[in-house]
Amino acid sequence: MEEITQEIHIDDMTCENCVRTIENSISKLNGIRSIKVLLEDKLGTVVYNSNMININDILKHINELGFDTELKQPIKNDNLDVELGGISDENIPIAIERISSIKGVLNVNFPLKNDSIHVQISYDKNQIDPYTLYQKIQSIGYKVNPKLENISQAHLRIQGMHCNSCVMNITQTIEDLPGVHHIKVSFDDQSAYVLYDSSVITLSIIIKEIEKLDFQVAVSTADDRDKSKGISIEILTKKKEKKERFYA
Repeated sequence: MEEITQEIHIDDMTCENCVRTIENSISKLNGIRSIKVLLEDKLGTVVYNSNMININDILKHINELGFDTELKQPIKNDNLDVELGGISDENIPIAIERISSIKGVLNVNFPLKNDSIHVQISYDKNQIDPYTLYQKIQSIGYKVNPKLENISQAHLRIQGMHCNSCVMNITQTIEDLPGVHHIKVSFDDQSAYVLYDSSVITLSIIIKEIEKLDFQVAVSTADDRDKSKGISIEILTKKKEKKERFYA
């Protein structure tokens, strides 16, 4: 089976009855897995088995209902397995609705029963990239938790810090980024040590965010990284122990 997701521009819809007419009619066709129609966006998103039905038949059927159609750029599906914070089991339906409302998100699924942490998200790479998706998830109130198995570390040299307020500004800004596990900024050393989930955020993004605060940033030498290695092991061990106690 070849499953395809396709967006269709649909004109001449005037109300939610038009939406229901299209969704009810198309969903009954053989080979249709799902269809979602948005009135304001004049958009239909259909998932279908191309071995059972082709897109031209779907367009023809919508046209016969009295609506004009036009194919949009084919969707490039991709999937993310995310660990989120800030969601309780009873609020999973609300979380699904809110995350699904992000433009480019195709499907949201909590695969494990009574597990409000692990989330599977299908999205269209033409409309949104993973990091922007993580940002939008955090903007609606959910924390993207870094995965310990993906943790990378970096030691940065920072020029331009004049006081502890600079330290706090950098710390708070970087701590709020999706995928950042830990940051320790030293005014005395004019440096920062960062642990981050490399599957969520890149080091270049972290550096750019610090530079936006009017500081100059450079990646430190191997000697500096060796000095911080013991710190990273201690931090990760404490985080892991805390997580294990939480699930025990």
